[in-house]
Amino acid sequence: MSVSKGKNPGKNPGKNSVIAGLDIGSTKVAFVIGIINSEGQLDIAGVGTCPNVGIRQGVVVNIEATTESIRRAKEEAELMSGYQAVEVWVGVSGTHIKSFDSKGMVAIKIKK
Repeated sequence: MSVSKGKNPGKNPGKNSVIAGLDIGSTKVAFVIGIINSEGQLDIAGVGTCPNVGIRQGVVVNIEATTESIRRAKEEAELMSGYQAVEVWVGVSGTHIKSFDSKGMVAIKIKK
């Protein structure tokens, strides 16, 4: 997780000690920022929520409304925690979500 230093200059956690999570639901968006403490436990530093009218039954029907809900929830969590989230873990669920295993290869030309 990458973060920018916020209002806690004396408590500047390392890059790997801050975790952000995002849950995009049909009724609301939730964004959370947590810090791994010295005992290895997660302390919640900031939480943001925002109603979401851009998703119905797990399907995005209004991308602008969904994007705005994510932005507002993120800003709220960042304000509460004092850290700016740059990367985030996102949970994706729904009956329409499918996955598959795949292997591939890419040729890379080395410039000399």
